[in-house]
Amino acid sequence: MKRLITLLLITIISTTSFAKGDEKTYDFHYTNVVEVEGVSKALLYQRALGWVTSVVIDKEAIQIKDKETGHILFNGFEKLPTPVEDNLHFTFNIMVKDGRFKYIVENFYHEGSTDGGRRVGGDMHDAQPDCGRMRMTSKYWGKLKEKADMRAQVLIESFIASMNEKSEIEDF
Repeated sequence: MKRLITLLLITIISTTSFAKGDEKTYDFHYTNVVEVEGVSKALLYQRALGWVTSVVIDKEAIQIKDKETGHILFNGFEKLPTPVEDNLHFTFNIMVKDGRFKYIVENFYHEGSTDGGRRVGGDMHDAQPDCGRMRMTSKYWGKLKEKADMRAQVLIESFIASMNEKSEIEDF
């Protein structure tokens, strides 16, 4: 009997540990300071603002645009590539100084809808969606997190590339 109980406990513990080990976790807080040697604060601000205006659809999403302090903050919105409507909201914070810039991308939030109505996943840090497992499975929630992470990485790469790219006006 003791062997049976011990074997059962070992099976449960190893199965639970294995299942948890398979789940990928995402931080959803991306930040970095990037050096851009020899580029002024004014020019970095101009590059950042140019990039922001190219990716932000709703100009009211830009919350802070301060040339003096070199600070830009906007509320981002991305449609995730899924079969139903899944939208990702986040904040993108940019600070520039002579020769460097910093970005912070955080506050990731999901909302979406299907033919059956609206479903809100909520904070992307949460283990389960706010709308519950009946409206969104754990597997789908995990896929949304994966897609959100990929979109964030692409957006950040685009931003960094634009901050390092000289424009035709600069080369004149």
